[in-house]
Amino acid sequence: MKRHTNRKFRLGYVLKTSGIDLKPQTYRRQVKSRVIDLIEASPASKYYISVLYGKDKRNEGEYTNKEDVIFALNIFTEKPLLDFMEGW
Repeated sequence: MKRHTNRKFRLGYVLKTSGIDLKPQTYRRQVKSRVIDLIEASPASKYYISVLYGKDKRNEGEYTNKEDVIFALNIFTEKPLLDFMEGW
């Protein structure tokens, strides 16, 4: 797929964590590895992840364990999906 601009396609990540004894936390990042580090370091029992592709385009979901949220994050950032979203 041909790019329409020279500007790098940027994603936004929103991670919300909560638990029984934890205060809800919201993190906004633009680097996937930082989000994964936050997930792995968090003792939370509930995770909400949102990947922002543009102004009105996003994928989101709620998960109860770390493996599922990391798997979803990898699915939301697959190369064919990113190419499609960039051309949309």
